[in-house]
Amino acid sequence: TIFHTISCIDMHYLSDKRITAKAYVETLVGDIVKALITERLADEGVTIGTIEDGPNVIEAIFNYVTVTKAIESLAERSNFIWYIDYDKKLYFISRSTNTAPWTLTSADVQDKRVTLEHGNSQYRNTQYVRGGKDITDPLTENKKGDGSTRAWVVGFPIAWSPL
Repeated sequence: TIFHTISCIDMHYLSDKRITAKAYVETLVGDIVKALITERLADEGVTIGTIEDGPNVIEAIFNYVTVTKAIESLAERSNFIWYIDYDKKLYFISRSTNTAPWTLTSADVQDKRVTLEHGNSQYRNTQYVRGGKDITDPLTENKKGDGSTRAWVVGFPIAWSPL
C-alpha cells in the first residue's frame, strides 16, 4: 500500500480570513453577496463572477462571523451553491444552473477514502471582544416631570447610587 499526503488550499481560504458584522433587512440574497464581496473580500482581490439575485431575505444578521459562514448561510437559505474560482471570482448560483453531464451512481463514490481538515487556527490579525461592560464618564440626563411620574428610563444601567 502506498499512502500520499497532499496539502492544498482553495480560494475559499480568502473568505475564511475575513469577518463580517452586519445586518440586512428585506434584501435580495444576491445583493447581500455582492455587498460582502465589495466590503469584505475586495481587499483579498476577490471580484464578482456570476451572482444570481435569488430570493428576498427578510432578515440576515451576521454577528462577527467569517464571510464563508455568512455566504454558506445565505446559500443554504436559498438552495444555492457558491465558490471562488482560481481567477478569484466569486460565483453564487442556483443548484440547477450548472448540471453535471453524467448521472452519479454508487460505483462512482469512494466512501471514507479522502479526509479533509480545515486549518488556519493560528491566523489572527484582528481580535473582536463582544459583550463587556464598563462605567461611563458622568452623564447628565434631563427628564421633564409631570407631577406624578416617579421613575424614568435611563440611557445606561446605574453603576452605583448617586450621592
